[in-house]
Formats: sequence, C-alpha cells, structure tokens
Amino acid sequence: MSLHPGRLFLKEYSSTTIEGPEDIERYTAFLLREARTDEEPPIDLGPIFSRFNLATPKYVPLAGQQGVLLDPEMGLMLIEVRDPVTRQRFTEAHELIEMLFAVLPTQPRASARDIGKFKYQTKERLCNAGAGALLMPASTFLPRIKRLGVSFETARVLANEYEVSLSAALIRMATIGPGIHAVVLWRMKNKPSEVKSRVPEQQMVLLEVSPAKIAPPKLRVEWSFTGRSSHFIPKDKSVPVTSSIT
Repeated sequence: MSLHPGRLFLKEYSSTTIEGPEDIERYTAFLLREARTDEEPPIDLGPIFSRFNLATPKYVPLAGQQGVLLDPEMGLMLIEVRDPVTRQRFTEAHELIEMLFAVLPTQPRASARDIGKFKYQTKERLCNAGAGALLMPASTFLPRIKRLGVSFETARVLANEYEVSLSAALIRMATIGPGIHAVVLWRMKNKPSEVKSRVPEQQMVLLEVSPAKIAPPKLRVEWSFTGRSSHFIPKDKSVPVTSSIT
C-alpha cells in the first residue's frame, strides 16, 4: 500500500495547504530526508519511490507532454519514453511535486485547472522549481556554485554532475546562487506584430511598387527567468547587432 508523500508532509507540518516556494523547498527536503539520501549528486529518485511504496514510472510515447500523473494516489506516472534521460529525471521529480498539489483542498469557484489556491501556470512553475530543488539540493549544489562561481561553464559542469539538463542547472543556479542573475533564451526571429502584418507571397501587386516585405529577423528574447530579481525582461525584445549578446 502506498504512503502518500503529500499527505504525510502536510500532517508533519500540521497544515492543510501550502503558501509558496518556501513550502515547496520544505517538501523536497522532506522527500530527501524520508528517503535517507545523502544529497550527493546525482540524486537517485528510486529511494523516494521505494520509501512511499509508489508505483514505478511507466515510459511510454506521449503526445505533446513530458509526463502525466495518471494516479495521484498510487503515484503512477507516465513518462515520455523518447525524451533524454535528463528530461525524464526532471519530469519524474516534477510529478513527485505534483503529488503534493494533488491533496490540497479545492477552493470555491476555482476553475478546473486550478489546484488549491494556485492558478495552473503558477502551480507548474512551483512544480518545476521543486523538481530543480529535488534533483539539485541546496546543501550540495550551493557550495559547488560558491566554489566554482556563477557562470555558464559552472552550469555545464554541474549539469553533468547532477545529471540534469543545462537549462535546469542554469535556472537552479540563478535561483539560489549568490548575486542577482537572469537566464535568457535568445532566438533570431521577427516580433509578432511583424509576422502578423506580413504580406503573403501570393498577393497580387496592384501598384507599380511592390508591397513591403517582412523586416529582417533580429536577436530577440524567446524566454527568460529572473530568479530573485524584480527586473522585467520583455519577451520578443531585440538587442542591437553591436551588443555583446549578439
């Protein structure tokens, strides 16, 4: 019989709900403590599944998803079989955090996708943060950051050591590392308004002057994570060709 980690955690803290990121960090610490792991990399999630008698994850082809918590009571997870091992590990960790949200009380007039007091997107961000905390515990991850320094190369080293993706290591480093940092994914592209106003290739020219073509693409923000910083990095914002980023 499975022992639901979410319920046991809430019972230990004499609570019926969680408030935010600090509670997620406490939950990941609870999982690691119960599994009696020494928190040295790479983190083996197997002892957590064993400690709570959870079902072994099933690796199957999924359409457009990395994972599904099929049975929140038994902890049965479906994991995308075609994903890299680092992605699969992160997905398993994500679903272990989902188990905590699965036992939160439903709020009145909440939408179908809301869980507890959290909107769907907020819940997903917290689950991702929790997955990072579970696979990269601060007790061992932070000392390495302080020794090596916050840098892209450090993220490469730690991603390999902890068996996580480079992006996961970068985000965790920006979250708990000393200083204020952001992780930004850049892409050569047009801004949405340019794409929307693009003149179709097949459109007939009614005047002697050809219609204006779409502007050349620029290096723009595709996605960003600002960690503890309150700075706002607007999506699709471009940078000059003379910038160090370019």
